[in-house]
Amino acid sequence: MRSALSVSLLLLLVTVQQSCQRDEATAPQSVGPSAQAVRVSPAVPASSIAFVSDRDGTVGDIYVMNADGSTPARLTNIPRSNTQPSWSPDGRQIAFTGTRRVGLTELDINIYRMNADGSAQTQLTHNGFPNIGDQDPAWSPDGLRIAFTHTAQGIHVINADGTGEVALAPTDFGRDPSWSPDGLEIAFEGTASQIFVMNADGSAPRQLTSSSDFNRQPAWSPDGKQIAFSSGRDGNAEIYVMNADGSAQTRLTDNPAFDGSPSWSPDGKQIAFETDRDGNGEIYVMNADGSSPSNLTNNPADDGQPAWSPAPTRSGRRVDITFTVQPPDVVQANVAISPAIQVTVTDASGNPVAGGQVKIELVGAPGATLSGTTKAKLVNGVATFSDLQIDQQGQGYTLQATSGPLSVASRAFSVAGPSAQQAGSQTAPFAE
Repeated sequence: MRSALSVSLLLLLVTVQQSCQRDEATAPQSVGPSAQAVRVSPAVPASSIAFVSDRDGTVGDIYVMNADGSTPARLTNIPRSNTQPSWSPDGRQIAFTGTRRVGLTELDINIYRMNADGSAQTQLTHNGFPNIGDQDPAWSPDGLRIAFTHTAQGIHVINADGTGEVALAPTDFGRDPSWSPDGLEIAFEGTASQIFVMNADGSAPRQLTSSSDFNRQPAWSPDGKQIAFSSGRDGNAEIYVMNADGSAQTRLTDNPAFDGSPSWSPDGKQIAFETDRDGNGEIYVMNADGSSPSNLTNNPADDGQPAWSPAPTRSGRRVDITFTVQPPDVVQANVAISPAIQVTVTDASGNPVAGGQVKIELVGAPGATLSGTTKAKLVNGVATFSDLQIDQQGQGYTLQATSGPLSVASRAFSVAGPSAQQAGSQTAPFAE
């Protein structure tokens, strides 16, 4: 029986250490766009699963198969390992962890991106820490950002093109980020191998699990109501599910072997996972309640780290943001702006984008404060702000709406009526 180590760790972390000890006389592998994979798959089916395998004699490469396990195709074919695939929300690209040799004893581990057919591999991070590296990529629901584990401790976020790297709120330990479907929260493995959830900007982390053994690899359900994860609380690694607030933690698998790396089907009815219950690493699928587990890969090699492709959608990358309901020419101080402000975000085809949020700020108003709900989820591409108030009189004010890299200003308007300070200092009639 294999030890209860994740196939993920076996293919990535353990093999990284072993590879450093090999005395290979090969030249260092180049990284970046020049390190292209062989294009082996001209198209990816609408419902497919990316996974990692050593079936072709490598440390680990990324493959894709139909959701029923048929027609596996190799996407990467580069020395060292390519692991931890994560789909873009439109299903057109895959982020992954690439390990490249930079010397006889040093490996360079970074986040890469490629097209869903394996072409156009591009290095996104350049961490500069040999043998540690960046890993665990997770694509945001709006397709604009990728969260990842930075140098084995702490979660960072970059734009999908590799720019704008930002460290989220410091934690003692943070890895395995997983975005909520609305893009507002990130689940992750934190201190003492417990699962936490924080806001997407790194604020307000809160602990969901508290068992004495490890809890890791959180994965949000497509409807955002549940989180699947792997835990060793019952003596070996099994798949569990809990509500998004941490309640109702329920065991789904019950096998003496290792079960890990859960990945939800786009409709939320099934969960793919990795297991060594057959004596080697295989990818299984089961119903979301844990029933009817079945082997998808059935290969003598080690297969693991399944990543189910997202559901097809009309909405692609956001390209346009606009105020569809502007502030009126004059608003009243300390009164909710009416009608409610609305901001719409669309893709290149003019369709509303799926997921994400919009942030509203007040511009050109020194000393004035915008209160109310200033961050709103996109619902069918529209964010609505129904309780915005401004506390100071003035002219030439504008609202700035931001969603990812997109930003737009409203038309200019004025604020009339007494400010909060003036209203509070007025003397009541007939005061003694």
